[in-house]
Amino acid sequence: MGIGILVFIIAGVIMFVIMSIDTAQKMKNYQTKSDNYLSNVDFSISKRVPIDLVNQNKLEFLVDNDKKQFAILSCKPNISFLSGEERISEENFSMNIFNFSDMNSFELLLDNDEVLQGRGLAATGGALLFGAAGAVIGSSGKRKVKKANRSIVLNIYLNKIDCPVITINFPVIQDEGLLSDEAYNKILENAQTIKGILHYAQQQNKDTKINKNSGNDITGKIMQLNELKEQGLISDEEFNNKKKELLDNL
Repeated sequence: MGIGILVFIIAGVIMFVIMSIDTAQKMKNYQTKSDNYLSNVDFSISKRVPIDLVNQNKLEFLVDNDKKQFAILSCKPNISFLSGEERISEENFSMNIFNFSDMNSFELLLDNDEVLQGRGLAATGGALLFGAAGAVIGSSGKRKVKKANRSIVLNIYLNKIDCPVITINFPVIQDEGLLSDEAYNKILENAQTIKGILHYAQQQNKDTKINKNSGNDITGKIMQLNELKEQGLISDEEFNNKKKELLDNL
């Protein structure tokens, strides 16, 4: 009886090791193929956040801070009918790219309850979002919920008639059932990181509009000064001095 239990335990350990090695190999293969695909895309990655790398249809959230763009990278592997083996090539990848300015607002929904909208968030240094560890902005805090009701959904509303909303469903349920608390919290952390990046992008949009309006104001003032100069109300020297003062304030 004791020997049978020992054999059962050893077999279980061996199966666990084999599955772990297989998962690691799949992740390595995915990483290699995705890097090859991205090397041919005009998109310089500042931040890369996984959405779902466990299930068959893989998703990642990418940011190009230089171009002020974000993207959703998806991969749908080919599955062998006979062996069930997952096969990935560059043809399995697709990527949707959006400008920061395309975004209107966003919301993060936990367990079907709205916990955060893209307004009124505490300001945090945006540069931290693109570090190695990332950053979480506007944490919603810990909540006790029934596991059966768990869900994490992020909606991104866009100023695009052909794509007004992006809905991201995070994988809180897999084939074997609900995720453990540890795995759920990791996915929640990734969702909050993306939420923080979206807040940063939203703030960048506001700053760009302010700078644009400021530039328009200065242009108008210079035109007014030029009219005064042409009317002989100010000298060329006064015009040039005032113009330089305005441009130095840009």
